[in-house]
Amino acid sequence: GRRVGPRANGYVPKIMPDGTKATAQVEQKVGKILRIYQLADTGVRSLRVLAQEAEKIGLRTKNGKEYSSQGIQDLLTNPYYKGYVQHKDIYCRGSHDPIVSESLWDHVQLVLQGRSKPMAKARDQQLRDLFVFGSLLACPKCMQHLRPYRVKKLKKNRQYVYYECKNPKTECSV
Repeated sequence: GRRVGPRANGYVPKIMPDGTKATAQVEQKVGKILRIYQLADTGVRSLRVLAQEAEKIGLRTKNGKEYSSQGIQDLLTNPYYKGYVQHKDIYCRGSHDPIVSESLWDHVQLVLQGRSKPMAKARDQQLRDLFVFGSLLACPKCMQHLRPYRVKKLKKNRQYVYYECKNPKTECSV
């Protein structure tokens, strides 16, 4: 149950009445960290915007500095906040109280993974919805992602989405 390495933001060392060492939550930071997790859970804010939100609500790093995008990424991916400690590649249940629930932490991880698509995203939300399979489909010949584009048929007043391999090296045209 002991922490290996530096403590996560929002926790401080505490000595119990029997003399053992423990970790206690900093009440002023718990609600703010939970709020950042809840905002990240929605999936509509970027890490940069989450860093700005952290500044607005007064959440700062342990050194008193503003959070950067990478700092927010580290905060959101730290399993210590869901009650686990990590040593090398082994995760164990810690003796400290978690700030976020396991289900919220797991869902935030899915949201963060969903952001790391190798394809550029359209700015327009309707276009994003239109190209649902944009990063899921791969060319069977060269394994590159298929590029979506839309075609409007004027006669039938319909819109169709096509996916095509645009790899210039192989010119698959799948």
